[in-house]
Amino acid sequence: MNKLFEGHLEFGKGMLKAFTDIKAKYQDKGGNFWLVLVHNPVTGQKEIVAHVALAHDSPEEKEYKAANPDEKTGYLEMMGVNEEYRGMGIGKKLIQTLLEFAERNGYHSIGLGALEINYPAVEMYKKIGFKITREIEVDRWVGVKAILMRKYLV
Repeated sequence: MNKLFEGHLEFGKGMLKAFTDIKAKYQDKGGNFWLVLVHNPVTGQKEIVAHVALAHDSPEEKEYKAANPDEKTGYLEMMGVNEEYRGMGIGKKLIQTLLEFAERNGYHSIGLGALEINYPAVEMYKKIGFKITREIEVDRWVGVKAILMRKYLV
């Protein structure tokens, strides 16, 4: 199995775990998880169309926390908006909700990571006030980079 596939497989397992135990992964540790639901008139059911999480103890934050031990930091993860609902401002509103929660709960900053090829997301994060802190080559054969960003709240 190649490294890129292994990474996606591990990411998928992580997403499944996050969705199956939101309280333990996020809420019990000082973070939170938000969903956007819409009513589907055809099925009569509510459907999840977007989600985002604030992790307080994300492994991605380990390096930043080591350098800034006195700061309460969080990590924006699990951001997603179903394709047919993109461009409506749902993602921006979700992130604003997350940032308001973080400010009320004493967070100093919020970090996130996005693939550089996800231009709409990277641009949205910039408009909301996130600044690029680092770029990491994810796969040298494909040439894809991860963009690490941070927004300071205080």
